[in-house]
Amino acid sequence: MLVPIWAMILIAAIPAIATLLQPFAVVSANSRAIQPKASPDTQNPKNLAQTRGGWFSRAVMSTWMPLFGVLLNICLLPYEIHHAHPLTGLWVFAISFLVAGIFYNLMLMHISSVLRVIGRMVDINRDHSEVKSRMVDIEGSLIEMVGQLQQGQREKNN
Repeated sequence: MLVPIWAMILIAAIPAIATLLQPFAVVSANSRAIQPKASPDTQNPKNLAQTRGGWFSRAVMSTWMPLFGVLLNICLLPYEIHHAHPLTGLWVFAISFLVAGIFYNLMLMHISSVLRVIGRMVDINRDHSEVKSRMVDIEGSLIEMVGQLQQGQREKNN
């Protein structure tokens, strides 16, 4: 199986470009990390970009977006397999890309469901902590009342 020359050049060029751009990316990331950022109010977005960003992040973290990707890859896979009569490197790459897309989207579905469960557990833990602190406050006030009643009983007895 012969690999086209443009693919060989691309395969050789990507690590070289990444090696050349890495120091600039590190400097850029460090300078951005040092600068303080003003956090926008998530409840009341100021502009259209914040509104779209919120929608996009919710769509990406939903379990429906990866499911759509799985279904799309499954629908495209028979077409690619059926039309791959002269089996070339490009067809093998296309088919393996679709199979990898199926597994990637299944992994994203699993990760998003795990993150959703973790978020629910954090909410439950926070609610439990609030209830526990209220119970400690009530318990402290009850102990105080019992102490006052005992003190009143001692004064009556004396």
